Amino acid sequence: MKRIFSIVLITALCFISVANASSAKKMLEAWYGAKIIYNNQEIASDVKPFIVNGTTYVPLRLLMSCFNKDISWDSATQKITITDRANTAEIALRNEIAQKNVMIAELQAKVNQLQGLSYRSSGSAAFYDLEDDLNADYGRYNSKNFKITLSGDKDAVSVRVEASLTDWSNLSASGRTTLLKSICDDIKDSFRNAKISGYVKNSSGSGKFLYFYYRSDRVLRTNSASESLLSFEQELTDKYADYLEGDDIESLQITLDGNAYDIEYKINIPYNNYRNEWYYLSDTKIKRLMTRVYNDIEDEFIDAHIFGRFYDTDNSRSLATYAISSSGSESFYRSVR
Repeated sequence: MKRIFSIVLITALCFISVANASSAKKMLEAWYGAKIIYNNQEIASDVKPFIVNGTTYVPLRLLMSCFNKDISWDSATQKITITDRANTAEIALRNEIAQKNVMIAELQAKVNQLQGLSYRSSGSAAFYDLEDDLNADYGRYNSKNFKITLSGDKDAVSVRVEASLTDWSNLSASGRTTLLKSICDDIKDSFRNAKISGYVKNSSGSGKFLYFYYRSDRVLRTNSASESLLSFEQELTDKYADYLEGDDIESLQITLDGNAYDIEYKINIPYNNYRNEWYYLSDTKIKRLMTRVYNDIEDEFIDAHIFGRFYDTDNSRSLATYAISSSGSESFYRSVR
């Protein structure tokens, strides 16, 4: 909207009433009667505009209030400071949009977890045939015995490889990688859009030797057998533990939940110990850290849907959330100051 500001005189300068603003004194003749018109409305003021020697003087505080500015006078330095007022309507709208984007990201994560029925339960011949082919090709690999079982659907295939402790231990590291990548390559050839992940377990017990997942660019990633995300979350904790040390928030802990395709990360702090520090921590710094953790996870798990939280471990609540939608739009929302 175009705003029109007019004063019933050609030249207008501004003044603000201050005590002892100048030590010089001079008698002046002033003419009163000038009016201030803003958006076709006359602006009333206790301090009236006046004209001296052809120059019009207008109350500065009055003018700044018209343009949504704050003004202050520092008598010690004799400085006038003008600052922008916060646009509360705009801030409220941005916060509302951010909340909606977070809700969308959370719902999408739930949809991803619930999508699809198992091909095995639906009796897909292609799924059974592929499993038979894999066992025929790799059931006896490098003179060692393996059993391969598939579950899931055409969009997300879970692979279980069983082997004895002796056979797995006697297979070289390169042999293990070649075996698992060959299995995943064959699955990808049959189901081109499938996300593939799985594990190798002890055929005579419940112990797992290795977790793995297969990226869309046909790169195989493996992880230690304790938990698929455990080692990487430790790397992230080591990297960012002291990130907020300069803001007096120490020893950040980062945890990862989910799997190779759906990951939620939490940057954990004991809020009760750092209530004041959190209050003065800027949104920019919070978002910068959450973005960096997000990017590190994305680099490691290229196909993962990722959702992040700054998490209050004392009160079991989110302090801030971060996500990126499928269209590439960022969503950051700070729920607690």
